[in-house]
Amino acid sequence: MEWTLIEALAKTKAIDLWLLFPPGMAVNRLLTKGGKPPAAWEQALTRVFGTEDWRKNFLLTKD
Repeated sequence: MEWTLIEALAKTKAIDLWLLFPPGMAVNRLLTKGGKPPAAWEQALTRVFGTEDWRKNFLLTKD
């Protein structure tokens, strides 16, 4: 699910949404042991989180 869908649902003000998302598992599957993940995986993480702040939290960089 992309963050834009969650934003669209919020704008309707017609739904209560509980999103049960295990970020550790989901993110770990897209990160590699050897450094940065492939560009497509980085884009997927950005779409899911809605921002590139995930880089600071999961890659431990100063981006």
